[in-house]
Amino acid sequence: MFLIDFPSIAFTGSSISFIEEDDEEFYGIIVGIDTVPGSSHPVWNLCVTATHSAGHWFGLGHTQFTRAGDCEPNWLKRDGQSNELCGARCDANIMSYGADACLTEFTAEKITAVRDNAIKVLGI
Repeated sequence: MFLIDFPSIAFTGSSISFIEEDDEEFYGIIVGIDTVPGSSHPVWNLCVTATHSAGHWFGLGHTQFTRAGDCEPNWLKRDGQSNELCGARCDANIMSYGADACLTEFTAEKITAVRDNAIKVLGI
């Protein structure tokens, strides 16, 4: 996991594979420093972003339940986004979009997928 201080508070982290010039691969997760516990980010400050990105590293995709903006308070004041934290359009799946306070679990299916990908794809 790589913690980086991004100039934009809108960046929440992502998982990528790093490929060096000699084609050697390094896998890692990049997480914005403003999303870790104790940071000042208004909705992503409980380290759920790192867990969400680790889910991507293990091959998980987003859920189909939510879209970006559905489940976080409208801290950027964008038209059409909810001001409701953990409201009716939200679920608790860490692989959904939402505020850290709302995302508290992986479903049994996501846990099985992590185990399968860890063994079959990542070899761990």
